[in-house]
Amino acid sequence: MMLYGLLYLLSLIAAEGESLQVWNNDLPTSLRGIHVYTNDEVWVSGSAGYIGSTVNGGGDWAFQQIPGWESAEFRDIEKINDSTVLVMSSTLPAAILISEDNGLTFRTVYSSPDSTYFLDGMDCNSNGDCILYGDPIEGYMLLLASSESGHFWKQERSIQLPEGTAAFAASGSGIQWLDDSTYAWATGIGGALIIGCDLSHACEQRAALPYAVSAASGIYGMHFKNNKMGVVTGGDYTLELETTPNTYYAIDGGYQWQPFSVMPAGYRSSIGIGENGVILICGPGGIDRAQWGAFACVAVSEEAFHTLAPAPNGDFYLAGPNGKTGKYTISR
Repeated sequence: MMLYGLLYLLSLIAAEGESLQVWNNDLPTSLRGIHVYTNDEVWVSGSAGYIGSTVNGGGDWAFQQIPGWESAEFRDIEKINDSTVLVMSSTLPAAILISEDNGLTFRTVYSSPDSTYFLDGMDCNSNGDCILYGDPIEGYMLLLASSESGHFWKQERSIQLPEGTAAFAASGSGIQWLDDSTYAWATGIGGALIIGCDLSHACEQRAALPYAVSAASGIYGMHFKNNKMGVVTGGDYTLELETTPNTYYAIDGGYQWQPFSVMPAGYRSSIGIGENGVILICGPGGIDRAQWGAFACVAVSEEAFHTLAPAPNGDFYLAGPNGKTGKYTISR
């Protein structure tokens, strides 16, 4: 892997004692996938076949282009255990790669040359069950499942969706296990829906959210703290700075959603809830912070990021354009 040194800055932070570090890695990749494995180990993935990782909390980042996949759009990445890493290529081909040597080498465990297949995001639970979703095929959301830590995948029959409905792969965060037996995924475009599924992949529509129905609008990011507390964010990516109702929270597993009292300052693509109730939201227009219970966003930084994820200790890691990575540190 190519090693990149630390180049960081501190931004104006809304909460006292909190700080943002930014690593300007200056790489020809737009990072869209992120997985926080431990407080210090984080994996990211992006365009042009790039993946990257840090094992010391961002002090050093190592990046590589996976050989043979230099034109791939790696929109999501998961580290399952100390040796196994999964990477998702969204299209042409839609594929899943696995490494069993902690990212040194990869092999393909699923691939479809069908140009209608577009993969949007994946997630794995603590039992090694993995689920991946993609845009609908013949009116049914594409669902791929693995009960063997990503080594073997099977296509499942999903719920039928309204015509024109699809999902967004801007941050790889539209699908998540709520616990080890239930997962949910979010859509946009033809309608912003929350769909809940069980281990047998029987799915139900839990909610429809009031986003505009358009090819650019809907839910772009979702995060559940547990099987009850959840948040979503999105909007219209063509209106990056337009402040509209785009961020919502639920306390019942995603059946009923309420708007934040103060919205982010424009379209956002990813959202997360930290251990101490801090909610962080990011997108091309910047970063916002809120607190669970208050749900009022305050601008933190104008730094552009596409995706983020909380660490066990409450900090957040971020990834974005030009190989940029970041860390939002919570005071403790």
